[in-house]
Amino acid sequence: DDRAALPLISSLPRTYYTTADACGPDGQVCCQFDFGPSARSDCFHRFEPSNVSTPAFAKKLVNQYRKLQEYYRSSSLLVPIGDDFFFSNPADWTENYENYKVLMDFINSHKDFNMKVRLKAGSKE
Repeated sequence: DDRAALPLISSLPRTYYTTADACGPDGQVCCQFDFGPSARSDCFHRFEPSNVSTPAFAKKLVNQYRKLQEYYRSSSLLVPIGDDFFFSNPADWTENYENYKVLMDFINSHKDFNMKVRLKAGSKE
């Protein structure tokens, strides 16, 4: 496949690069994955890890990622989380990392999703 040699360039198809607007086309779903004290999205319900809620929320996140994939001609996605100055509060990083780790571990362990997700932070290197 010739596309495998091409670099991934991400131009976000939505209005903003915030969590609520960037995880997929439905802001009312994506806002449920906007975590931490600095979260600005107005959302009725957010994901809280538990054996009961994790499968349903993982499915919601996978569905948003699949819908977002339609905007790209690549098998990879770059999905930003947070907002301007969002991670200046250490609790934002902790809560996001812990919640996304639960979701990503669940998604990666269920082969029926046919998806591999990873959380990466930017670095100066």
